[in-house]
Amino acid sequence: MNAANDEPQFLTLDQVKELTGAGTRRTVIANLLKNGIRHTIRADGWPVVAWAAVTGTAAQAKAAKAEPEWRPNKAA
Repeated sequence: MNAANDEPQFLTLDQVKELTGAGTRRTVIANLLKNGIRHTIRADGWPVVAWAAVTGTAAQAKAAKAEPEWRPNKAA
């Protein structure tokens, strides 16, 4: 748990299994790799996924909103 806001920083194993639709270590890891989801492997061999890897970070959200609106180059 994060002391700053008391929310978990990582998905539970059940949430990771639900996210990937897989049940074994090998298939969960393969699915995470296939979909480009950042993760690390714990000492027991199961992957750990940070919430930020799934939902994005505040900086990414801010950068996405900061993009200027597209406008055509057509002269009026």
